[in-house]
Amino acid sequence: MKTIKASNQPYQLPKADPKTAQYAIFQGIEEHNRFFSTNHPNEDMTKLDNGKVAYVILGYANTIADAQMYLYGKVVTERED
Repeated sequence: MKTIKASNQPYQLPKADPKTAQYAIFQGIEEHNRFFSTNHPNEDMTKLDNGKVAYVILGYANTIADAQMYLYGKVVTERED
């Protein structure tokens, strides 16, 4: 398990192309919940099945570690990607 401490500065994601990034980072519009998920560049991932826009994409990440660092300020993962 790898743990990286956060600094006082906001984490800047390395540049990730939205068309090729492995992960997308979201924030819910109503509840302001934040999470990341596998990126599907050919789908509008901001909408629910009923067509309502429910999420804002905050950014894209190429690794789980980058996505976790952006969201939580630290990385705790057993997976290397």
